[in-house]
Amino acid sequence: MANDYNTLVIERVNVYIAYARNNERDASLVKTLVSKHLYRLWQSGIAKCEYEIPFGENFEKLTEERLRTADIILLMISPESMSSNYFLDTEVSLARARCDNSIAVVIPVLLRPYSLRNFPLLKGLQVLPRNDIAITLWPDQDAAFSEIASEIGA
Repeated sequence: MANDYNTLVIERVNVYIAYARNNERDASLVKTLVSKHLYRLWQSGIAKCEYEIPFGENFEKLTEERLRTADIILLMISPESMSSNYFLDTEVSLARARCDNSIAVVIPVLLRPYSLRNFPLLKGLQVLPRNDIAITLWPDQDAAFSEIASEIGA
């Protein structure tokens, strides 16, 4: 007997998170976002979040590989990330190229206060949180993370 049920096929979404890895505060905030607010997405297999580089791996090679296969790229904006040549010249540039070619969705996330005025690589992209208040300035950071998770489908 034929199966009359429609089958819903969900493809796994690759999420890449670019941030200032050398900054403990930024790393801690990213870990909170992934481990608490995006947990259900990656735990259920719907999304694969890539934000850590395993010890001993070639950082640049693995980063570029992950960026080239990402469906969603979160650019975590902070003074440290925006003063990093690697973040700007590699991660943001490659993310923008993939976005401009409709290959990936790129979402800048205002992690800590930073003025994005007159920054051409992010022009036309919707920054989260939508109120343009950095996550660290929210009285309830969980509310900010929840908004971001909701925006990307968690």
